Amino acid sequence: MTTTVQTVFDFLTRTKTVHSPPSDGGGHGGGDTGLTRAFVHAVAKEDQSVLGVTPEEVLDSHLVIFAGEMARKEGRMVDFEEFKRNALAGKVGKV
Repeated sequence: MTTTVQTVFDFLTRTKTVHSPPSDGGGHGGGDTGLTRAFVHAVAKEDQSVLGVTPEEVLDSHLVIFAGEMARKEGRMVDFEEFKRNALAGKVGKV
């Protein structure tokens, strides 16, 4: 198990807090492992609520990144709701 130091600066109070969360290894500082464990736990319990998100929220969190990448590449604002409608209809090309 490795640890990484993360410093959080609170702009309101002008204070810094240092965190050294443990990592189980794997991708994203152990985050991938944690997500996998949580998913397996939710399936085993037959209880999606333990994940703390809905499938739509997970989809939106991914789509918003793709919409942001499209905006960056094309140098324009992208309407997320329109982007989502097109993506769900299969009308979004390579991002």
